Amino acid sequence: MPLDTLGASDPAHGRVVLISIGMSNATQEFSTFVPKAMTDPLRNPRLQVIDCAEGASRPIASTPRARPTGPTCWRDCAARGRRRSSRRRSGSREANADPRGGFPGIGRLADVEPGRDRADHQDKLPSVKLAYFTSRIYAGYATSTLNPEPYAYESGFAVKWLIEGQVAGEDSLNYDPGSGPIESPWMAWGPYLWADGLTPRSDGLTWHCS
Repeated sequence: MPLDTLGASDPAHGRVVLISIGMSNATQEFSTFVPKAMTDPLRNPRLQVIDCAEGASRPIASTPRARPTGPTCWRDCAARGRRRSSRRRSGSREANADPRGGFPGIGRLADVEPGRDRADHQDKLPSVKLAYFTSRIYAGYATSTLNPEPYAYESGFAVKWLIEGQVAGEDSLNYDPGSGPIESPWMAWGPYLWADGLTPRSDGLTWHCS
């Protein structure tokens, strides 16, 4: 349903807006997706697709060089939306920089952060209806500690646990007005892009170092 900038129904002039929120991988992938989506002949003309992800934007400031998804992220997000005559809009992909520790500890921490990010979405984007979460691609060729394996793979469990919590009816993840206060958009998986390097997964996807 197209909405105006205040979140009211506006079929004639409103917008349905899909944005990305996340770090460098997210903007690299979504910026490639945007022109494909916007030129698709079956696209609803009221749909606007905007890449709001940016490098070094991540949920946990675990290192001095990394800044969390915070005021700067939302300011940039709002600015990009205004340039396209849109203000209220979400897909999210995050990764923790320089992760430490074993499974499931770091995965549980990553599970908490998308939840906080989701609460931020609800606060900053009060008209958001749907949120799709995507975990990282393969990181087996990493040459730094920024987000190597097995942490890239294990980030998929964080998405699983978050969505599992909403399916189980956790109050803090409620999206149904009939079940209490709205605390979250409806959440689901975005594309799952991890594959084990050169070992094909069931659909044939592999990742070459190049």
